[in-house]
Amino acid sequence: MSELNLNPREEAYRVLMIARRDPESLQHELAQLKQKNFRGRFDLNLGIYLVSGTIKMQKRLDLILSQYLRKKLSSHSDSLITVLRLGCFQLLPECNIPHYAAVNETVNLAKKYTPGAEAMVNAVLKNIAQNIEKLSFDELRADMLNYLTQFYSYPIWFVKELLSIYPETVVEKFLRNGNEAQPLQVRLNNDPELIRKYLAKLQQINMRFKQGKFLKNFIHILSDTNPTQLPQFDDGEYIIQNEASGLVVELLNPLPGDVVLDLCAAPGGKTTDIAMRIGSDSKVTAVDISEPRLNLLRENLQRLKLENVLPVKADGAKFTSGKYNKILVDAPCSGTGVFRKFPEGRWITTAEDIARYSAMQIGLLKNAAPLLLPGGAIVYSTCSVLKAENEMIIEQFLKEMPEFQVIIPEAFKIKDVVGEDNFMRTYPGLKYLDNIFAAYLTRK
Repeated sequence: MSELNLNPREEAYRVLMIARRDPESLQHELAQLKQKNFRGRFDLNLGIYLVSGTIKMQKRLDLILSQYLRKKLSSHSDSLITVLRLGCFQLLPECNIPHYAAVNETVNLAKKYTPGAEAMVNAVLKNIAQNIEKLSFDELRADMLNYLTQFYSYPIWFVKELLSIYPETVVEKFLRNGNEAQPLQVRLNNDPELIRKYLAKLQQINMRFKQGKFLKNFIHILSDTNPTQLPQFDDGEYIIQNEASGLVVELLNPLPGDVVLDLCAAPGGKTTDIAMRIGSDSKVTAVDISEPRLNLLRENLQRLKLENVLPVKADGAKFTSGKYNKILVDAPCSGTGVFRKFPEGRWITTAEDIARYSAMQIGLLKNAAPLLLPGGAIVYSTCSVLKAENEMIIEQFLKEMPEFQVIIPEAFKIKDVVGEDNFMRTYPGLKYLDNIFAAYLTRK
């Protein structure tokens, strides 16, 4: 098939099959998909949407399919399971895909990839299409854990953890938000005149946008576009970054003259934000254990024309060089706060992984403490919503290092994301922001 005639549904099937064998390859495969020559952005976006949505909604799809299959879904081949899930996803009311197109295109896939099963695929999907609008999950609400797990399609251990922290209504809103699309967000240098000019450029090309909820140098792009085709990409005027990440740097409050350590720096979204804030006469030491990820950081530094960052390949839990008055520990985590961006994460992350992440996180934070200059501050952050990676890490750190305390500095004015416990959280309920936790630590 010529690349110019790529079928988005067939490409979605291909990626789903690869991800079924190797879930951790999904982001690479989606990146490769974006490089292909579809007939237009609609077809490209459809392919990406079908892949992400089919993986996200796997539990609900399997529940629906189980009501229309004679045999258990798991008894069928991987190819047939993938075809059925892909077809069923397109029939969900929230997809707004015409049923005839969803059924016909999926049957065509079945003819090619599961020959002999196309009649069954046709019958099952037509039956679902006829009943999907009146399909009710209300009977599941008698067991709220089961309902939230099945309908919103999340692992049961994760939903159980959320229900132990928040009321059912809050958890349901959180899970619903996690299945919705998120607009592209970019960060500009925080210069009012530069921001004004950039917004004018967006208006000139009829780009729909809105400024960030809390940080006005973050722009939410509401129009469909390729990020690299926004104005001034090659000139380094912006970087793709969620506004929630900007709030972490806002909390750290790096200023000209500060000596800053970013202990888990790559690929460099927060590092470059810090570098822009402190100016060319100050320096950020950017540590990361991964050379490939450090190369991504170097690419961002080059495109943004930043020369005040020193990339260092090292284990952040063992790094001992220098003294700093601002330290960012943006720790590796389960990513439970960004399942929306990484749909495979909800199925490959397990409850057992959390203990491994927690050990890594406390190790990083404890290693940062002796590197802090008197009067300085450490900001610890994750993109997790689990207490074991957030509040419990800080609790353990304060127990072992009682000379530290958690405060909210006077310079941080965004009180909407600060709890009574002085922790910063962008969850639950902030619709277009990643779910981020952060704590500001100083010596007493």
